[in-house]
Amino acid sequence: MKLKELLKPEYENIVIQCHNDPDADAIASGYGVYLYLKEHGRNVRLIYGGKFAIQKPNLLLLLEKPFQIPIEYVTSLEEPDLLLTIDCQHGERNVQDFQAKAYAVIDHHKVSKPENLPPLREIRDSYGACSTIVWDMLTEAGFDFSAHCELSTALYYGLYMDTNKMDEIYHPMDKTMRDQLESNIDQNTIILLKNSNLSFQDLKIAVQALTAYDYSTEYHFAIAEAQRCDPNILGVISDTLMEVDKVDICIAYCMLNDGAKFSVRSCTEKTQAIDIAKFLAPNSGGGHARKAGGFLPVDSGKPDAVVRRFFYTRTEEYFLNTDVIYTYSDNGSAPCQMPDLSDTPLYRKKPVEVGYIVTSDAFGPGKNITVRMLEGDVNITTNDDIYIMVGVKSEIYPIKAAKFQKTYRLLQKPYQFQKGNYPEYAPTVHDSSIGESRTLESLAEKGYIRSCSPCDTSRIHAKKLHNRTKVFTQWEKGTYMLGLEGDYLAAREDDLSDMYIIKEDIFELTYEEVK
Repeated sequence: MKLKELLKPEYENIVIQCHNDPDADAIASGYGVYLYLKEHGRNVRLIYGGKFAIQKPNLLLLLEKPFQIPIEYVTSLEEPDLLLTIDCQHGERNVQDFQAKAYAVIDHHKVSKPENLPPLREIRDSYGACSTIVWDMLTEAGFDFSAHCELSTALYYGLYMDTNKMDEIYHPMDKTMRDQLESNIDQNTIILLKNSNLSFQDLKIAVQALTAYDYSTEYHFAIAEAQRCDPNILGVISDTLMEVDKVDICIAYCMLNDGAKFSVRSCTEKTQAIDIAKFLAPNSGGGHARKAGGFLPVDSGKPDAVVRRFFYTRTEEYFLNTDVIYTYSDNGSAPCQMPDLSDTPLYRKKPVEVGYIVTSDAFGPGKNITVRMLEGDVNITTNDDIYIMVGVKSEIYPIKAAKFQKTYRLLQKPYQFQKGNYPEYAPTVHDSSIGESRTLESLAEKGYIRSCSPCDTSRIHAKKLHNRTKVFTQWEKGTYMLGLEGDYLAAREDDLSDMYIIKEDIFELTYEEVK
């Protein structure tokens, strides 16, 4: 759906409806669409229903200066021409049922009742916040954010709250909005909002959760269940538990209308919080190494004890069924023995065309850039010694110049950029020094991506994995590569200790067995 579709002549009266007991993300998202429609001369209202009016101190601040968001609490509604539910879907239990001549929806939650969805809809359930969807739609519509500092601030805060203070931000579009808006927000207002986040009731809920947790003495993780609450309280609970001796990993969760929202923390390099989050909720888990979270759909009929048991046993299963390989000895603990791959099949790279970027040429030397992909971010300081490879599926990753020159040969032909490889997000490179992001397509158009092909002298031993496997590599100590069932464990023929993971789809496209 495009925002301009809301401007049809038949939609004379439009109502934007947030879910009951709206949070910062719902209010900010609704405010963004409200301003767009107002600027186009539409008669529009922003409302919410439910049993209670807004009471949380941080949300009350959103309704005051400098925002003055005109959201109304209503218990009845005269039928509008169009009812747009935002950060929610009409017919859900947390949305008061108001009737309209036509419906539309903008949301980032999973669709539980497809039969209720109207033709006018924009649902991106992998995004961390509805604010990001609205920002992207407004940007596409040519909305001037520079003239609306208050909206930039509200959307930024909506993302901040829905991703647990940016700790559980995962989708690259969420990161891109954060980076783009940071220079146009009121930092003093953000600080004020941050310091008004918890009520005394929230504090009571956190204390109750902290006194009734489950703990694994074998794997050093804790599970804490909170009463139904603002999910941001989960971060307070998990951060506090992480200060307890012998707790390396913590998962705090609470039940919502259609499932369980959870927050993960880790203080050990052996297990990244994002891995736990994705293991618990493959379709929604996200974050980074130390802090992550997600949403687990749960049947409303499930007893709380069953959900609590699931979190404990599933986390225990993660540790039971994960192999760990250290390729170096100074890891501070007894490493698992490295497997011997010398008897496994030998492979070489296929002579396929790939691309490379000399970072100092494309961005200038000494710049801090972020290679941003759906799989995560890689931070690089540009110089003549650092290249960025563009693989067969347009995946991008850094490589040292010396290794590049040993592994690849240059091709005297222009690089042909492959469009259409990105159904959800095209890899970009973000230059933090100027606050701009550049897509691979734009870099290719300007000639910064050049063609190369693998040499046939670089060979590896490899075998397919049948279990989750973490490999602590020689070149990036303190973190690990994660391989799943079907991926490949590989090691260089001339140095079997140089062991790493190759994803299944990449391996099959780029390697062939040496006969």
